[in-house]
Amino acid sequence: MEKSFAVSKYLSAVKKLVTTQIPPVWVNGVLTQVTERGRMVYLSLAEFVEGDVKPIAKVDLYMYAGEFAQMRARTSALPIPFNFSEGLKVSLLVEADFYIGSGKLQCHVTNIELYRRRTHPDPPGHFTASAKRKPAGQKQIPAAGGVAL
Repeated sequence: MEKSFAVSKYLSAVKKLVTTQIPPVWVNGVLTQVTERGRMVYLSLAEFVEGDVKPIAKVDLYMYAGEFAQMRARTSALPIPFNFSEGLKVSLLVEADFYIGSGKLQCHVTNIELYRRRTHPDPPGHFTASAKRKPAGQKQIPAAGGVAL
């Protein structure tokens, strides 16, 4: 008989694999949902073909309310301020996560900027994911030259 595992043990192994092997990446798209609910903020990012209203791909994301408040304060203080709103074209720094309770892949937003093609590292003073707290034992895998893909 093959070795078997309890569901929680199996999903814990999946979470470890996801969080240690998938580096944070910048993902470009259009915000199609921004919903604040208690201590969480849920976002959806979609990709559209020019002129089409149906997305060709969509990803659901989350942030903690405290992180969202920090990013909102930071982006509203820029020389050209912007607010998180549906229809805004953005680049999001996304970190893969896995929620054991439902066995689902989740994407955690750790940074945002207005969309532009990323061909350079972040400038000094740029708001980065280093300000957020990481659980002990987890490492963020840096991308070469600030470009993750």
